[in-house]
Amino acid sequence: MVMKEAIPQILLTSIYASYDPSERRLLFDDVLALADTVNVPWLVGGDYNYVAQTGEKKGGLLPNITSMIDFNSFIFAAGLMDVGFKGTPFTWSNRRIGNHAISARLDRLLVNSRFFSDGRLLTHPFGIRKRLFVAAYEVVMQNTRWVLGNGSRIRFLDDVWFGELPIRETASYALQEPSPSVREVFTDLNHLLRHPIPQDVTQLHLFPHEDLCVWAPNSQGKFTIRSAYEQVRTHGIIRQPLQKIWHHHFSRRASIFSWLILHRAVPVDDRIAECGVLLPSRCSCCRSPQVEDLNHLFVFSDLTKDLWQWISPFLQAGLDTNMNISIRLWDIITSCSIANPHCFISIYSTMLIIWEIWKIRCKMKFDQVACSRIKLCQNIHSLVNIALDKLVFKSSATAHQLHLIREFGFSAQFPVKVVKLVRWNPPLHGLLLNVDGASKGNPGPCGGGGIIWDSTATMRLAFSHFYGVGSSLLAEVRAMCDGVQMALEKGFDLAEISTDSMTLVNSFQSGTPPSWECSRWWWTVYYFLQQF
Repeated sequence: MVMKEAIPQILLTSIYASYDPSERRLLFDDVLALADTVNVPWLVGGDYNYVAQTGEKKGGLLPNITSMIDFNSFIFAAGLMDVGFKGTPFTWSNRRIGNHAISARLDRLLVNSRFFSDGRLLTHPFGIRKRLFVAAYEVVMQNTRWVLGNGSRIRFLDDVWFGELPIRETASYALQEPSPSVREVFTDLNHLLRHPIPQDVTQLHLFPHEDLCVWAPNSQGKFTIRSAYEQVRTHGIIRQPLQKIWHHHFSRRASIFSWLILHRAVPVDDRIAECGVLLPSRCSCCRSPQVEDLNHLFVFSDLTKDLWQWISPFLQAGLDTNMNISIRLWDIITSCSIANPHCFISIYSTMLIIWEIWKIRCKMKFDQVACSRIKLCQNIHSLVNIALDKLVFKSSATAHQLHLIREFGFSAQFPVKVVKLVRWNPPLHGLLLNVDGASKGNPGPCGGGGIIWDSTATMRLAFSHFYGVGSSLLAEVRAMCDGVQMALEKGFDLAEISTDSMTLVNSFQSGTPPSWECSRWWWTVYYFLQQF
């Protein structure tokens, strides 16, 4: 036992394990019995006389699997972790050379969670590389948030529950003391940590329900493999026009092939020759022999020329004259809007022409199966019509564009504008709170406000606030929370609360927050509504 002034006790246990597995297990049982009574930082080190992983032994016979499982089970059951090493990974050798040399890591130092000031136990599981585990642990901690409830599970200084970073990292000066729970700080008005923390934190209050740990990238707070993958994958440069080729009503194969065309990654004869594989080349889509390269096949071949001429009325002037197929496709994508039916047909028809040409090229080259221009046009026309039948376009087309769409046999649907008569009805008794929120970009800059009326349609109170960056749902919830709190401060007795968000109404009926991001304000309104 080591004691120093102003430093807590540290328990040091020295280990010298037997080579006999049965005697080693008896030693592990004694250490486990001691682990149940230890409530101070604990170091357990020495010669354990066995390895925890196969990579910790070099030469000789392979390590015994049963003994490794026993050793790792002991480490886990005792709540210990390996602190690692510096220098050579082996602590013992038989001092031989060549094929007779054997080295192993028999000595190690294990510590418990109380050894760390923040209480985190980063146990390295058996069978996973430590570097990979540490990287995954950092991703999880960066994307984990706590939603405040009764405050008993949240560590006040070290967990992310207010803002984007732990309070220990955002404080104006270093906080070295161990972290109490949020409940301990909030219920003790004289607690030392109530003074150096931001004023916004002290204005929060606890709720009856349990604290909730959530996965921040998911709006529902639930961990999914897809959301985790989005956090670790390399996104590269985001080109917004490129997103158009992945429209959910486009043929997925046509979208993938268009992506290959833009990156010039299609295995035509000329491209294969550039990779060092010399082949006799002949374009299958031409009547006379021609060398097949990317631009020739999709721009100049006899069959392709007919298809470009057929769809040319839908292409803006000059877009069908570029001799490079990748640039031509990119120009069409960037100059057209998916929200317009005429432009939708332009993009999708271009993608289908490229995809159908490649399919018929492969059939003619390898199966000697030909296909007429009329048949290709029918296939393209049918696929475009199938996509159009599932869409309602927000942007209207010009009279000339609509005429062209009908002339080609396409049909486009537009939303029917219905005039609604809106009338506000005052409350029959008491006061009514009307709230609304909005977000530019959703998410984006957001704000909300509200009005409190009485039964004579007299306005008693009005407010509006800016809430920073957030969604329209967040703005709606915060506006409702502000309205409720202001009504309580003024002594107004609210009889009704009105909102145009059905998502918010349904969440109050089900008793479940619509999103973890708005939980702090949602619970305030929810417990207020329970009083009615």
